[in-house]
Amino acid sequence: MVPSDSKRSSPKPPEVPRRKIEHEAELKGGAPVTWKDPKTGLEWQWEGPGEMSWHDALEYAQSLSLDGKSDWRVPTVAELETLLDRSILYDRLRPVMREGVPFRDTLPYWSSTTFAPDTHSAWIVMFDGGYVLSYYKTNAYHVRCVRGQGNSAGKDNRSSPQ
Repeated sequence: MVPSDSKRSSPKPPEVPRRKIEHEAELKGGAPVTWKDPKTGLEWQWEGPGEMSWHDALEYAQSLSLDGKSDWRVPTVAELETLLDRSILYDRLRPVMREGVPFRDTLPYWSSTTFAPDTHSAWIVMFDGGYVLSYYKTNAYHVRCVRGQGNSAGKDNRSSPQ
């Protein structure tokens, strides 16, 4: 006799507890989570979370906790530019990442600086050639958070976070 479907039960997979996503840094094999720039005094997030919109980047920064510090923010365009060495140029006169900066990727990163002529846009720095451009805040770019008051980050007169 074959049991009816109502009496047959398939084994349930074990429930895996969902891990609450937090931004608290976890050391992976002793890898660093932050880097303090000796030139500017700014402390930088070592590895960013990936691509996201400008508004999501601001939210992410507000919720970030690294090395027990929670005063992280999206850097201004002037602060991002301090990572470039404008004295060294390559490939059609574009600057390169400064010597001593440990993260050497060539990705585009959001700044917190809104583009003054169009507040729906913000400045990004594309480390693939040192381009500084404005794009819509709904686009997805990378974010690398920063904390502290830089001693040589320079005045940024383009606009402020909005």
